[in-house]
Amino acid sequence: MKPFIAGYEVDIYRGMWERPKTFGAPRIWAACWLILILYSSLIVLIAGHPAWITWIGITWMGGQATLVALTKWDAAWDQLFTQWLMTGKTRYYRAG
Repeated sequence: MKPFIAGYEVDIYRGMWERPKTFGAPRIWAACWLILILYSSLIVLIAGHPAWITWIGITWMGGQATLVALTKWDAAWDQLFTQWLMTGKTRYYRAG
């Protein structure tokens, strides 16, 4: 057992025990979704339909809300989904 050092404190960073998130969704999926939305916004602007930007913003909010809801339902949903994308099947899944 390590001895207690009086007056010594260390910050515990949330990143050590909690997965990094962006706006409540796993960071990599939120970043991919944002990149897809920004790319589609660029295409819409180039095509000359700036009024469609509102619908793209609504689509982003809906997709982000879906990612957040999935994360609240199961914090490890993205790991299972990634494995399914890579192999086409899941060997096991341990909830909790």
